Amino acid sequence: MWRGIIFHSDSLEEQYARDGFVVARLMDREVAREIARRARHSLPSRIPRHENVTYIYTDEPELAWIEELAGPVFDQGMMPLLDGMKRLHPSVIVKPAGERAVPPHVHPIFTLDQSVSTVFCWCALEDMREENGVMQVLPGSHKLFPIMPMYGQEPYFLRAWDSIAERMESVYLEAGEAMLFDESLIHASYPNKTGDHRIALATHCIPEALEPIALFPAANGQYVVYETGKDFGYQYHIRPDMIDPPGHWRKLGYVDDVHELVDPDEFWRRLDAGRHIDTTFPLVPGRSEARSAPRASRQPGRWRGRVRRLVDRVLNNA
Repeated sequence: MWRGIIFHSDSLEEQYARDGFVVARLMDREVAREIARRARHSLPSRIPRHENVTYIYTDEPELAWIEELAGPVFDQGMMPLLDGMKRLHPSVIVKPAGERAVPPHVHPIFTLDQSVSTVFCWCALEDMREENGVMQVLPGSHKLFPIMPMYGQEPYFLRAWDSIAERMESVYLEAGEAMLFDESLIHASYPNKTGDHRIALATHCIPEALEPIALFPAANGQYVVYETGKDFGYQYHIRPDMIDPPGHWRKLGYVDDVHELVDPDEFWRRLDAGRHIDTTFPLVPGRSEARSAPRASRQPGRWRGRVRRLVDRVLNNA
């Protein structure tokens, strides 16, 4: 049986294991609003046009203000809730004014041991409403299948997209509250229809005994596995072309690409039964013969267009 994150609170642990997320207050409303004010002052004057713009602090002096603002929030408000976990780089997430919805998705894997949880903490700095891009989740959709999600690939749940979109639930956080969720939980957000940028704090957590990994496609049906240590790998999954992994991290080996689209009926059977995986992806020798590239690299534009049309249809009927 999958063993989720260990909370000090039995009730939080039970809810997290069942639903894949919990909500907790990390700071007072007024503190959250002051942090939002300071973040707006420190952010670049021009925010790129995108559904979500993430600024991650990874020891760059010009982004040290993110750690100064967010570090105490997570250290004082979040870490006391957790047992045996460590936090990694904090970030500020901006949903620009007028930007579109974020479609249902999951985060990449950051450990080969899928019997444990890597946790994303998303902390609201203002009250969340449908108008400013409220978060949505599909409760219980964490750790359902032994797949390897990566950015730019078809979501494993694409064939069940219509029914998933209909069952997503909104999480109306208040300023200072956070949603802590397993990175494999299917989640999304509404468009920001207001004239102001929506700003939130975020960080990743991983069991203390583990070091995070990052996967990079190999042109033979496999991924190369690198141990990223304190660097973490989140930003490099988004733009893997921006870094030379051998020059930065220790290579652990290879894993076979097992990502696949799942049958909709099987998806709902697993979710409704509350079945979660307890899997560790094994390291294997690299294959020298040429094979097809992992599915992460296959024509992401084709399914993204379909996803956008589905999102628009669901939101228009909401």
